[in-house]
Amino acid sequence: MRHSLILPVLILVTAVVGAVYVLGLRNEPGALRHPSPPQQPGGSPTWPRGARTPIASPPAVAPGSVALTYLEGTRIVTRARGQRGGRTIADLHTADISASPASNWIAYVAPQIGVAPGDGDFVHKPRLHFRNLASGSELSIGVGFSPLWDGAGTRIAYMAPDSPRSCDGETCAGAVRVMVAAPGQLARPITPFGRLHLLAWAGDRLLVADDKDLTRTTSLALDGSAAFSIPVPPSEIWDASPDGSLLLSVTPGRLYFTTLVGGHTTTGVRTVSLGSGILGDGSWSAGSGRVAGVLREPDGSGHMALLTPDRGLFLVGGTEGAMGNVVWDSAGSRFAYVGVNEGHRGRLQAMLCRLRPGGQTVCKPWFSWLQGVSLLRLTSP
Repeated sequence: MRHSLILPVLILVTAVVGAVYVLGLRNEPGALRHPSPPQQPGGSPTWPRGARTPIASPPAVAPGSVALTYLEGTRIVTRARGQRGGRTIADLHTADISASPASNWIAYVAPQIGVAPGDGDFVHKPRLHFRNLASGSELSIGVGFSPLWDGAGTRIAYMAPDSPRSCDGETCAGAVRVMVAAPGQLARPITPFGRLHLLAWAGDRLLVADDKDLTRTTSLALDGSAAFSIPVPPSEIWDASPDGSLLLSVTPGRLYFTTLVGGHTTTGVRTVSLGSGILGDGSWSAGSGRVAGVLREPDGSGHMALLTPDRGLFLVGGTEGAMGNVVWDSAGSRFAYVGVNEGHRGRLQAMLCRLRPGGQTVCKPWFSWLQGVSLLRLTSP
């Protein structure tokens, strides 16, 4: 799945209203509801922002229905196909949310209670929390930001600063270290402090950029051992497959599917031409079989494309104005994305696509909005 990275590939986007982020979410039984504020080891109890607000249970979806969960402003909303409007299931008073691709858990970042938010997109003292959308359970992780779920949706990697962040524009000063956490487990560091940037999960390993050498990418085991570098610059990495078997990297006009064995790159490389376009936002299907992403042309126009190592790239018809924010269902048979509503200037819309037997992909509009919507989760029978 395509994630929010510190060193992203440059993407040219059409000037439309709103900002779109990529998130995913699936089903998992809930954890314990807390009757009191969660407590960090060695620390004091901390209530996440908005944790005392009553939570509505997700509405029942009729068997056979397709449903989409999305973020509208700071409200998490669910909506079934054919339903007029959606239902709010939580409001966390933050839009900095990352959703598990295979469970009901989300991770979100909010300012520490009593600390004023930072300027723009930055929080000076960011607190990271887990929340289960099915049960309403809240778990405080500690100080951290940039959560990144693994392909199984059971744990996150994130960045923890060694001191309060000082940010100027798009640049933040200070060292960070990579941490790993899961609901019900203590967070643990897997690197020392340094100038590090999370890039992607590759199965059970993490791909990290280290400012000491930006010509290569560091591959980390979760216990912090067996670290090595691979000969791909961080700026060229688009993502790795959820099962860790493939690395997808890009250069101008080309993309590369590289086979990974034990996290190491091999000579098994499939090169796909992009012509004059670049691969913009998108994500892997849960089974690691294909990628859905936006092929963006120099004039700013975008179309949805499906990519596989064996078939290469092919464009999906009827997807002019595609922008990204791709979410797959758990079966890999449907995906949704955000595109420009060509019939209503200034509006965006959710598009639902289905992969039919025989290879045909059909996309249809679902609903539209003016601004402030990000897709989180797609469920289907």
